[in-house]
Amino acid sequence: MNNMGLIESFTDFKKYNHIDSVTLMTILEYSILNTVIKKYRHVENLDLFIDYENGSIDIWRNRIIVDEIQESNKEIDISSAKQIEYDFEVGEEITEQFALKLMDRRYILTFKYNFYLKSKEYCTIQRYNNFRTRIGDIVVGKVFHARKDLIIRDDDHNDLFMPKNEQMFNDFMRKRESIRAIIKNVYWEDSQPIIILSRTGPNFIQKLFEQEIPEILDGFIIVKQVVRIPGEKSKVSVESSDSHIDPVGTCLGVKGIRLHAIVKELKTENLDVIKYSKNIKLYILRALSTTKISMIEIDEQNKKAMISLKYEQVSKARGRKGKNIRLAGKITGYKINILRNYYSSYNKYEEEISKFVS
Repeated sequence: MNNMGLIESFTDFKKYNHIDSVTLMTILEYSILNTVIKKYRHVENLDLFIDYENGSIDIWRNRIIVDEIQESNKEIDISSAKQIEYDFEVGEEITEQFALKLMDRRYILTFKYNFYLKSKEYCTIQRYNNFRTRIGDIVVGKVFHARKDLIIRDDDHNDLFMPKNEQMFNDFMRKRESIRAIIKNVYWEDSQPIIILSRTGPNFIQKLFEQEIPEILDGFIIVKQVVRIPGEKSKVSVESSDSHIDPVGTCLGVKGIRLHAIVKELKTENLDVIKYSKNIKLYILRALSTTKISMIEIDEQNKKAMISLKYEQVSKARGRKGKNIRLAGKITGYKINILRNYYSSYNKYEEEISKFVS
């Protein structure tokens, strides 16, 4: 039975749905055999052969020769068998080609339905497995539905969901606007895979760094840790595996062009890139973005740091609503306490006053 046009249409279907040849053959065999079941109830005695080169689909039926037929699909009477081959005897098995053309339009529609269901089931499972292995990776898509919970559609026309609690508070997306996010979770719901995206986790910033800074993927720059308050402030600790490479300067790029691409994605979120150090005192100072200190004491056992700063430096070290010191504590692993050094401030004004008194 030659069906070259049918095979070509299946080949196009395979390319469009990214189905390999072996899987397509399995789906096709399943659909044909399930269609035959509708008419003959049993397919144990049927052998199906599909030749993709010449487009042939052949079904061979094996039946036992009997004197009196009990089941026509599995048995054939001796007189009919002798018309095929004169020396056949009762009890022997006869193999003959099964004509698909005997199937009427109703069974053809059944075949199409079976093929559609099985291929859809395969594509659904493949989609789930594909996104499951990509958890933590960045995806790029366009906003398809812009309300409380966003629906993002990627280049392969997959609908991805971003709940409100996985969005930054400063995310105001319009329909068809391009957006980047990481795949946070994939699960089944009503026989469909649900892909959840997020833009609030520290790993989102780490993946942005990997995309924009090639030296990180090459292994020359190592992202040690990322801490953030989504939509407000983030700190990224970086280290160089090569002493000749400045990790912070490499991340910034010429005139800050590399960091600018990341900040643009984060919108109004402030981003600090600091150089990692094993010297905990130096590391804490870098995390606070200040060097003008009067004293620093480290309690390694209780993971605490006491820092004395000049009065005018305290507000900068704490940051707005204490965000800077809170993030500095997270990234260093130390609880940081700041003392105001009023004495240094008093000495400054005393020197100015003494000029006029004298």
